[in-house]
Amino acid sequence: MKSIQTLLQKYREENCDEQESELVELWYDTLKERREPLADDILENILSELDNRIEVIPNIKSNIRILYIRRMSIAATLLFAIGIGTYFLLQSPETSIIDAMPLENKNTRILLEDNREIKMEDLLPNDTLKTHFYQIVKHNDGAIEYLAKNKASSAVYNTVKTGAGGVINIILSDGSKVWLNANSSITYPVAFNDSFRDVLLMGEGYFEISTQKKKEKSIPFFVKTATFSIAVLGTKFSAGGTTGHFKATLLEGMIALQKSKVPLGKQITENLQTVLKPNQQYKEEEGGQVVTLKEPELELDWKNGYFNLTGKSFAEVSNELSNWYGINFKLSDDIEESALYGEISRQSPLSEVLKFITEVNDLEFKEQGGSIIVKRKYKK
Repeated sequence: MKSIQTLLQKYREENCDEQESELVELWYDTLKERREPLADDILENILSELDNRIEVIPNIKSNIRILYIRRMSIAATLLFAIGIGTYFLLQSPETSIIDAMPLENKNTRILLEDNREIKMEDLLPNDTLKTHFYQIVKHNDGAIEYLAKNKASSAVYNTVKTGAGGVINIILSDGSKVWLNANSSITYPVAFNDSFRDVLLMGEGYFEISTQKKKEKSIPFFVKTATFSIAVLGTKFSAGGTTGHFKATLLEGMIALQKSKVPLGKQITENLQTVLKPNQQYKEEEGGQVVTLKEPELELDWKNGYFNLTGKSFAEVSNELSNWYGINFKLSDDIEESALYGEISRQSPLSEVLKFITEVNDLEFKEQGGSIIVKRKYKK
């Protein structure tokens, strides 16, 4: 019995070799399939068999990479079984959607030019995906970087798509950096040409564009959306939104934009009408008005890991919460345009976020029919 406990302790501390890990995981999966308690004699037989197999571990090969949280769960479960002499596999009770946690990058994926799909959670830090024309490297902070190797005869495009709760940093082959918000996508060439650079954005992103030159002449960079085109040069800005709600906020440099739909891969030759200077914001829903912001960095709350509620309507905030937690909201008519205030971490459970919002803003919520219903606590 002592050798079993030693093995499980090694597994918990990530000191097992591949074969020892496989042995523990196989045993755990066998137990997991049972739905009734194990009698003492059955448990004793399993433990005895495991004890014997520790001395002669079969040559089992596995390509599965076990996450640390799974490792801790398996070891704790098996140590618990040994300690009390019986094993229960409990079905997880159905949890309320109000208890939802951020989904992070579980649904983020890369679509390659050959239609292959790579899930971000399948790439570990320092993993490298190699093709004939480029490499994709995943860094320790979760960012992915494109390194161009050979130029293709025609443009080769990749797309990154995020799901609810997903935010990802992409370093393009020219060194430009993009942070993609939840439920968004960006399509880009794996290597840019020497005349112009362009990407197609759906949803919302923050950009830090590198300056590239050819014969002392700057190579322009364009961000295209379903309805707008943006011309960029050495700039930090955010852009995006849903149809009719496009906005762009400039932190550094200069951008020019206008409502126009230009296909990806086609250069924009005309001068774009609206020019933004640092700290200015363009909002389509306000008639294309340009305003100056005192704290433009507040527009990047999603990139910096918190919800900024101040000055936003509940309709805006509920859309952000839906994007982050994958939950639908229904608002009473009298609160849709209510202005909120405050800020809270995006790593918080939805229940904490809702409690904060409703207590600070005199609102209340309840779960009904798979949605969150929000209304005013005291009707005016």
